[in-house]
Amino acid sequence: MQPLNATPWHKCNPLDATPATPKCNPWGLRIKSVVLGNEKYTGDALLQKTYTSDYLNKKTVKNDGTVAQVWVKGNHEPIIDKETWNVVQREIERRTSFLREHGLRTNGRYTDDQPFSTKVFCGKCGTLYMRRTLTRLGPNLIVWMCSSNYREKGVPGCGNEKLPEPDLHCGFVAAWNTILQDRDAYLPEWLELLKNREADPLRAFRAQQMIDLTADAPPMQELDKHIVNVTLERVLVHPGRILEFHFLTGTTVIVALEA
Repeated sequence: MQPLNATPWHKCNPLDATPATPKCNPWGLRIKSVVLGNEKYTGDALLQKTYTSDYLNKKTVKNDGTVAQVWVKGNHEPIIDKETWNVVQREIERRTSFLREHGLRTNGRYTDDQPFSTKVFCGKCGTLYMRRTLTRLGPNLIVWMCSSNYREKGVPGCGNEKLPEPDLHCGFVAAWNTILQDRDAYLPEWLELLKNREADPLRAFRAQQMIDLTADAPPMQELDKHIVNVTLERVLVHPGRILEFHFLTGTTVIVALEA
């Protein structure tokens, strides 16, 4: 991200993808959320976001509808197109809904290195699968386990099986290669999403993304974490080592792992 003005604090991290505050601290989640939701970057302006509730002590409060707000279009020169801004707002709504649906507190941590974080769920009870390192059976073994096993000590969970992480990776590789192999069958569905860009700009964006990623792409040999991050919505782990991959375009691929 390039600096938006020439103030000296931008020189603190000139090569960093994330801008810094005047004290050279990287932007936190709260600041990023404010920036991503700010309509002023599109050239518009929403007036009366706050109002003075008491003119004697000059107390300013957030406007929750008490005072009429005014949306001014084309108030100034934009730095981002409205279509991109609308896509971002839909993605924020999708992630918020995802958290609420599954009772999660975050959308995952260290997702660049762990792209399946908060995306793997039990196909038997619907609970989140957690990444665990087992050390009792010799060399450290990383597995994904249904978190219902940890709700209460001594109380068994749903009984769904553990999933070794290499099998999860192999499952995604197989699912992605299935999409590449059957791309011509999925393409009409993606093109239809592009036609409905105004009604659902986020799905249209994801469809274009999938079209670009799969165009003349060679089969995936090993897990590509970036592709997982930008295409996968969730994975359901069913008994019998059946994995159900749900992609952000609405595409679903089922993979049966070897016993």
